[in-house]
Order: sequence, then C-alpha cells, then structure tokens
Amino acid sequence: MEQEGYIPIILHRGDSDEHVPRRSLDSLNPPEDHTEKEIMNKLRRLVNRSDILSGYSVTRIWNQTDIGNTTIARSLSGSEQVFIVRRSTVSISRAERIRFVNWLVTMKRYRHQNIHRFISAHLPVDDSLYVVHEYMNHGSLDSLVRRREQPIPEDIIARITIEILKALQYLHLHGIIHRNVNPDSILLHVNQNDCSIKLSGLFLVAKLSDRNAVRDNLIFLYPHYVAPEMVAGKPYKYKVDIWALGITILEAMERKPTYHESDTAQVLELIKANGTPTAKEPEKLSRELKRFLSMALCVPVGSRASADELLKNSFLESATSSRSVAKYLMDSSKDGSDTSDELLDERLL
Repeated sequence: MEQEGYIPIILHRGDSDEHVPRRSLDSLNPPEDHTEKEIMNKLRRLVNRSDILSGYSVTRIWNQTDIGNTTIARSLSGSEQVFIVRRSTVSISRAERIRFVNWLVTMKRYRHQNIHRFISAHLPVDDSLYVVHEYMNHGSLDSLVRRREQPIPEDIIARITIEILKALQYLHLHGIIHRNVNPDSILLHVNQNDCSIKLSGLFLVAKLSDRNAVRDNLIFLYPHYVAPEMVAGKPYKYKVDIWALGITILEAMERKPTYHESDTAQVLELIKANGTPTAKEPEKLSRELKRFLSMALCVPVGSRASADELLKNSFLESATSSRSVAKYLMDSSKDGSDTSDELLDERLL
C-alpha cells in the first residue's frame, strides 16, 4: 500500500549466483501499477522547475559519468557551500526514478540534526534532476577507515555511534527503516574545531504501515550489512538498522568489512550460516564495546537492542567530545585539508 506519497518498490534477487560487486544491485522489478507518466508527475510535484545553476557558482566538478556528476558549488546569495548532484532521468532505470521519488518524500518531510541536510531539488527540464545537499568536508566514515593505518580509537567510535543512533532513533520513531546503514552513509564535517556527524543514504528507506513488518526480496548495495532475518526472507522492522550499525562499528575497528573476501552470494550464505560475526582480534576490543556489539548483533530480533536501548549502553559513556573528533579528523587527513573528494555520488542520496 502506498504510504503518504511513497511509491512501493520491490527489488528481486537475480536468478544468477554470479559475483556481484560490493556496491552494485541485482535486477530491479518495481510494481507495474504506476505508469511512467504517474512517476514523473509525482517527481515534478516534489521539485522546483527553476534552473538550479542560476543560484550557485560551481567551484569544482568530479566523478563525471554518463548519467550525471557531482559538483561543489557556492550560493550566490551567501557563503554556504553545497553539494549538487545531477542525475539524468532518462539514463536511469524506472526503479531508480521511483527511488528518487521516495527519497525526496523522506528528505522533505523528515529533518534532524544528525541526518544529512537536503536543501532543494530541481527539474528544469525533464531529462536532468539536480539535488542540492549541505556540504560535508571530511567525506564518509568509509574514507576515514581506509586512509587510517590503525583502527579508529574507541572514544571516537563511541561519539560517532551516539550521533548515528540519534538519527536512527528519530527515523524509527516516525516509522521509517533506513535499510542502508554502512560506513559510506555516515558523513563527517569539521567547522571551526567542531564536528558534525550525519546519516545519509536514505534512498532505500521503507515506510512502515501501522507498524507492520516489511517482507520483500530486497538486495542491497551493501550485502555485508544485511541482517540475518532479511537474508532468510523473514518479515523485518527497525532492528535491521541496528544490525547494520553493529557491523559498521566492527568494520571501523577491523578496517575491513565482515566477509570482505567473499562475493555477494557467499556473504549472504555466511550471514545465514554464522549469525553473529566473530571479531578477528577480540582481545583488542574493550569489554564495553564487546558487550555493545553483542546487543546490536544479536540474531534473535526480540533480543537485539533498539536505538533507545543502545543510547543508554555503558560503552557510549566513553565517547569523546565533538571537538576532539574534529581534531582527530584534521590530524587524519594528510595535510588537514578537505577530504570530501572521497565521497561518491550515491553516498549523498
């Protein structure tokens, strides 16, 4: 059933077990009860028809592809820097257009200090969609993990975890499952010795109807973070996001995704067979962190902690300040400079 402007979308697994890269999707098969005209009409109602570029001065372009690009721009009416993502509405699939509609509904309606801020969307002509987001100058948690030679300290992880749990708490309160929590969807920004930590990647959200569980064959961009109940094809609710956050924290400590050497089909089978993953070097994790992970990565959903419960966990008492995170990020970049180039387009949506 369509919920508050959302278009239902069903993503089915492909018939093949061939390797699918970590950041790719299998076949998409949206329902047929929405015509192309209806989808585009919904999209037009959610966007401005004005020319976005008339209000901004582009300072940098990168990641140019056949279906669009990402730019950093500065508002002509002020000093604010922004990300502008351009997407062709012709080159992308019908399912992706539906995801854009659902993403726009979510971003326009639900705002929180720990959710990546959506500014505006523009469709000056029907073949090009422009989306404007706030600028995040230190990229993603994934880029931070990759450029560090050592695991991120636990007090830094605790602060990041608190901020992301606040975002999930807000979404879950409003009946929304994120379904795409991973290191790429956690964005970082340093401003005057303070740090903002925000959740992005809301283009796979599900809106629950009367708190009913979701049941589908959704294949994710990031199979390593999929909860066991989803792999098993069981109905699921908000706690799939908690599992994904637990896997994300474990990856930040170990610097590699769980089952990173396996292809997509193998990853899903390992999640189903093994349940809670085992830390490679548990002796390097504090007792408090191990207890936190055991609550987040509990296979029985009824025993897995909620965002509310985890925010009261003793591990988070070790969290450092946002100012200390800012200093850590500046020290972690090679010269203390902007690292937002390490963002990819899909992480901004």
